[in-house]
Amino acid sequence: MQPSTARTLNLIQLILEIGIVAGYLIGLVPLAYAWSGTWVVPLAVINVIIAALTGNGTLMMTIINAVLSIVSWIPLVGYVTRLAGAAVSVINIMNLRRRV
Repeated sequence: MQPSTARTLNLIQLILEIGIVAGYLIGLVPLAYAWSGTWVVPLAVINVIIAALTGNGTLMMTIINAVLSIVSWIPLVGYVTRLAGAAVSVINIMNLRRRV
């Protein structure tokens, strides 16, 4: 993969991670995850695909984040998994900022 392509994909992944963090934080408001979860789960899955393509060292964390985004639909467990997912996304953002 060319360096410019990898950098562009890393930038796209960084923007998606910011969207995921925003969705998790919006989801902490009661019943708001019904709305924000409709775009957090697809963004997390897209992030897994991009991380697999680029091989930038964030694949494991993005897989964890995708699982947490799906598990966060469970009502009682949702708040904990949303906080954990937001933390994982922040870690990914810090890692991706070095690569962009």
